[in-house]
Amino acid sequence: MQGEPHSKEHLRECPLCKGKLVARDTVDRHYRDEEGEKVWFRIRRLRCKECGKLHRELPDILLPYKHYRCEIIEETADGKEEAPGPEARTLQRWREWFAWVRILLGCVLTAIRIEKEGLLGLLDTPEPPLERRRGHGGGWLADSIRSSINAGYPAYTPSLWRNAEAVVIS
Repeated sequence: MQGEPHSKEHLRECPLCKGKLVARDTVDRHYRDEEGEKVWFRIRRLRCKECGKLHRELPDILLPYKHYRCEIIEETADGKEEAPGPEARTLQRWREWFAWVRILLGCVLTAIRIEKEGLLGLLDTPEPPLERRRGHGGGWLADSIRSSINAGYPAYTPSLWRNAEAVVIS
């Protein structure tokens, strides 16, 4: 078992109901490195005292529902040289996923900004929030998804992405 990767910020409140989170236990989790090798470590599970939901405290190097390090997925989303570890089909799925989640995250980050600054806050910067984050270097994808989930917009789920074609907006 490897050492535990750390997170910059610890969850203090439930992203769903804003209740207090308390440590419950730990679970084993793995990620794949650049060569595709599994690296095992432990993460904390937290229970909300209000709604009773369980949450996993992921380190900064991981995204929910993904098994490769976030840097590798970000490089693929940015169109950089492909990492040697993931298979071609995995890289293709990441590109398809990002094409969809890019729109969703852009909307969520805009909603978060409006909540914090009001509509006038959007006038300062015409650049979309996700693109602005992308321009500031590595870690933009994990930061964006973490902001979305912790602000109470847990719209980033595999089932939502897979069923996106069935959703019709009228």
